[in-house]
Amino acid sequence: MPKVLAVIMELLLAVVFLWLLSFLVTFLHEFGHALGYMLGAGGRRWHIRVGSGKVLLDTKVLTVKAFPFDGYFSPLEKKIDSHAKLIMVLAGGPVLSLLLVVGLLVLKTSGISIHPEIFGPESMDFLSNYVLWMSIGMLIITARPGHYSSGENNGMATDGQKIINVIKKIKSGSEEEKE
Repeated sequence: MPKVLAVIMELLLAVVFLWLLSFLVTFLHEFGHALGYMLGAGGRRWHIRVGSGKVLLDTKVLTVKAFPFDGYFSPLEKKIDSHAKLIMVLAGGPVLSLLLVVGLLVLKTSGISIHPEIFGPESMDFLSNYVLWMSIGMLIITARPGHYSSGENNGMATDGQKIINVIKKIKSGSEEEKE
């Protein structure tokens, strides 16, 4: 195989793997919201959107779009009937992102290394670092108070901001009861 073709093939393979890893990190964050919904509210019907742009896959529970760098969780039942349940759903994504970061850091510091036959050690280090840094970014961007500034979530409150808003509602409700 000519060297140029081999380089092009490696580059395409790298792009595909990075897309898949980006999808996985975003999906796991959104699935954290789904876990919070299932455990906290007892809901079983929900939908996750991963990405923005052109739709690549659309099913009852999952929509996958071309650029997998944002996502959204939507409960399909009205089961979130308390502030505690809402906070559990909202916190589920950042908590799963945090668990992913901690798990990756434990693996990286434990000395355990996985090097499948198709990848060399440098490639695996790059891919694991990519997932780690993307997970850290996902955690910081979603847990911080504020609003998203890009993608289909542009202008929407972050998970952290939504949690703060719920806590403010709880506080203002308890102050009204005292009066």
